[in-house]
Amino acid sequence: MLAMLFSTLPQHKSIQIIEMNFLLLGHLLMTVDSMHSVIENNVRGITVYVPSQWMTLLQTARKNPDPYFVEVLTCKEFVDWKAAQDTIIPSAMRDPNKCRILWSKLRSVKFTRNLSVVKFHTGFKEIDERQAEFGHKKQVLKAAYAKKIPVLEVKKRDLVALCKEKVIPQPFHHEYESFKTLKGVKKVLLETNKMKKQEKKTNHLKKSQWLSDLQPVLFVFKFWIKTVKLNCMFFLDTHFLLDTLP
Repeated sequence: MLAMLFSTLPQHKSIQIIEMNFLLLGHLLMTVDSMHSVIENNVRGITVYVPSQWMTLLQTARKNPDPYFVEVLTCKEFVDWKAAQDTIIPSAMRDPNKCRILWSKLRSVKFTRNLSVVKFHTGFKEIDERQAEFGHKKQVLKAAYAKKIPVLEVKKRDLVALCKEKVIPQPFHHEYESFKTLKGVKKVLLETNKMKKQEKKTNHLKKSQWLSDLQPVLFVFKFWIKTVKLNCMFFLDTHFLLDTLP
């Protein structure tokens, strides 16, 4: 997010400063949440058959004062910011005093147009302001996707089957039939199965380790149970002998 804001700010002449605030834990209410609530209430009870329906549903979610403006993007308009951030943001952010700035301590970030120095706040006082320099390397922005992301062949087969069974109405069949499928699905599924097996093996090892760590506790507990049992038997025997005495 920070790399995107720093890189795109010089391209917008009408914007001089961007300040981004980080919400505190437990105070996560944002203005945009009201928009999400309006959209959620509008689509409740509506059946969405194809992804292309969402554009109209998002636009018409609000009636007053005006419908929402929805901008449709193509796959080529998405930038791979994960790869670009290494050339924009230093791996270890440090202020002019060579003190490291921790991400977990950030409360706000302030970008100024045509300045490589970015201001940070690690608290809520003026003395908490620090700064670091971005863009330490030449920026290389690449498209995240060269073409539309294909779907798995098995997924498309299931969707087409729903179309044939008329679960999905006829006017929406073309959109699913036009989906491009991913080649080498078997390899993907095999890798997924390997990951599941590895995860299962890891969970088994964790369980075994947990049981191993629990052995001393179980030994003490069993010893305590035996001790209590012997004491109870001794008490009962003593009580019986006392009752039998004249």
